[in-house]
Amino acid sequence: MFSNPHSVTLLQLGAGDSASKNVGTTAGTVAEGDHTHPAGAPAAHSHTLADISDAGTMAGQNVGVSGSFTAADGKTVTVSNGIVTSIV
Repeated sequence: MFSNPHSVTLLQLGAGDSASKNVGTTAGTVAEGDHTHPAGAPAAHSHTLADISDAGTMAGQNVGVSGSFTAADGKTVTVSNGIVTSIV
Protein backbone atom coordinates (compact mmCIF):
# COMPACT_ATOMS: atom_id res chain seq x y z
CA MET A 1 0.00 0.00 0.00
CA PHE A 2 1.18 3.52 -0.78
CA SER A 3 2.52 5.47 2.17
CA ASN A 4 1.15 9.01 2.36
CA PRO A 5 3.55 11.31 4.25
CA HIS A 6 1.33 14.38 3.71
CA SER A 7 -1.88 13.04 5.28
CA VAL A 8 -3.86 13.77 2.09
CA THR A 9 -6.63 11.23 1.70
CA LEU A 10 -7.81 9.68 -1.55
CA LEU A 11 -11.23 11.14 -0.73
CA GLN A 12 -9.77 14.67 -0.58
CA LEU A 13 -8.23 14.12 -4.02
CA GLY A 14 -11.47 12.75 -5.46
CA ALA A 15 -9.81 9.44 -6.34
CA GLY A 16 -12.76 7.24 -5.38
CA ASP A 17 -12.12 3.72 -4.16
CA SER A 18 -10.45 2.38 -7.33
CA ALA A 19 -7.08 3.78 -6.24
CA SER A 20 -6.98 1.46 -3.24
CA LYS A 21 -8.25 -1.74 -4.90
CA ASN A 22 -6.09 -4.68 -5.88
CA VAL A 23 -5.40 -5.41 -9.54
CA GLY A 24 -7.04 -8.57 -10.80
CA THR A 25 -9.74 -10.19 -12.91
CA THR A 26 -12.37 -10.93 -10.27
CA ALA A 27 -15.13 -8.88 -8.69
CA GLY A 28 -13.85 -6.11 -6.43
CA THR A 29 -10.58 -5.63 -8.33
CA VAL A 30 -9.47 -3.24 -11.07
CA ALA A 31 -7.95 -4.14 -14.44
CA GLU A 32 -4.34 -3.39 -15.35
CA GLY A 33 -3.74 -0.88 -18.12
CA ASP A 34 -2.41 -3.58 -20.43
CA HIS A 35 -5.37 -5.93 -19.99
CA THR A 36 -7.06 -7.61 -22.94
CA HIS A 37 -10.72 -7.40 -23.88
CA PRO A 38 -12.95 -10.31 -24.82
CA ALA A 39 -13.62 -11.04 -28.48
CA GLY A 40 -16.26 -8.71 -29.86
CA ALA A 41 -15.54 -5.88 -27.43
CA PRO A 42 -15.36 -2.47 -29.09
CA ALA A 43 -11.91 -1.24 -30.02
CA ALA A 44 -10.49 1.82 -28.30
CA HIS A 45 -11.36 5.00 -30.15
CA SER A 46 -11.67 8.71 -29.56
CA HIS A 47 -14.13 11.48 -30.27
CA THR A 48 -13.89 15.19 -30.78
CA LEU A 49 -16.23 17.55 -28.98
CA ALA A 50 -18.16 18.02 -32.26
CA ASP A 51 -19.01 14.27 -32.23
CA ILE A 52 -20.96 14.57 -28.97
CA SER A 53 -24.50 15.76 -29.65
CA ASP A 54 -25.51 16.33 -26.01
CA ALA A 55 -22.29 17.80 -24.64
CA GLY A 56 -24.15 20.71 -23.06
CA THR A 57 -22.75 23.99 -21.80
CA MET A 58 -19.89 22.46 -19.76
CA ALA A 59 -18.26 20.89 -22.81
CA GLY A 60 -14.67 21.95 -23.22
CA GLN A 61 -14.59 23.62 -19.82
CA ASN A 62 -12.16 22.77 -17.05
CA VAL A 63 -14.52 21.25 -14.49
CA GLY A 64 -12.08 19.51 -12.16
CA VAL A 65 -11.70 20.64 -8.56
CA SER A 66 -9.33 23.56 -8.04
CA GLY A 67 -8.12 25.14 -4.82
CA SER A 68 -5.90 24.43 -1.87
CA PHE A 69 -6.12 23.07 1.64
CA THR A 70 -3.85 22.56 4.62
CA ALA A 71 -3.09 18.92 5.40
CA ALA A 72 -2.85 17.56 8.94
CA ASP A 73 0.94 17.97 8.87
CA GLY A 74 0.62 21.70 8.09
CA LYS A 75 1.59 21.41 4.41
CA THR A 76 -0.46 23.27 1.80
CA VAL A 77 -1.79 21.10 -1.02
CA THR A 78 -2.76 22.91 -4.23
CA VAL A 79 -5.05 21.27 -6.80
CA SER A 80 -5.77 22.58 -10.31
CA ASN A 81 -8.50 20.98 -12.41
CA GLY A 82 -8.37 17.82 -10.31
CA ILE A 83 -4.57 17.46 -10.44
CA VAL A 84 -2.33 18.03 -7.41
CA THR A 85 0.12 20.69 -8.57
CA SER A 86 2.10 21.25 -5.38
CA ILE A 87 2.57 20.18 -1.79
CA VAL A 88 4.63 22.64 0.27
